[in-house]
Amino acid sequence: MKPVLRNLAVALAALSLLPVAASSAQAIEWKIEKNKLAANETITGDNIDPATKTAVPFKFEVSALTLIVECGVASMSGEIIPTVKGTQKIKLTKCAPVALPKCTVEEPIEFSVDTELKEFSGTIYNVMKPTGGGKLLFKLTFQGAECIFKGTWEVKGATCSKTEAKGQEKVSYPFAFTRAHQESCEAGGVESLTFGPGLETANFKGTIWSILSGGNKGKNWGVG
Repeated sequence: MKPVLRNLAVALAALSLLPVAASSAQAIEWKIEKNKLAANETITGDNIDPATKTAVPFKFEVSALTLIVECGVASMSGEIIPTVKGTQKIKLTKCAPVALPKCTVEEPIEFSVDTELKEFSGTIYNVMKPTGGGKLLFKLTFQGAECIFKGTWEVKGATCSKTEAKGQEKVSYPFAFTRAHQESCEAGGVESLTFGPGLETANFKGTIWSILSGGNKGKNWGVG
């Protein structure tokens, strides 16, 4: 019996180490040139693809209402904070509702968020929640005497963007927004992004490429 008990003890000891090993393997954090972020670092970004030097439209979508607001300019400023947190302010201009000629939208569309890196099903996302812990992200105002969406509507909840794969650093680091990325975050427990009193499901679609703008300006950075 003693060998059996001894083998059982060894097995239990090995099992007790598994959560620690798994937790360590899954750790994520901001990195600059493969090094841990030592202090807060400012970042700025926009929707201009560094490969083509052209702006990629940034959109707000509510599929159930066939509503799309397309913005020609998306800008971002903020900071990343050791180890996984950050803050961002996003500003959208040159915006217009798609296929709604009787509607215009009030500009700029602006909102501030607290961010945190989270990993769901092996993919890392930058989860963005309204600053201060509230639910309201921003208000969207439509104008036009015959506009079917005329009035001011609330957009509530959290949104998120997919980051590059772990260890992939770039000078212009992309944050990609799609409906699929939003759904992945919501499946992982992130609060849904909703539009209007009917709480219709909403999402952003587009990419914001961001660079370091502080003491590490010009360096490669990302998630490690």
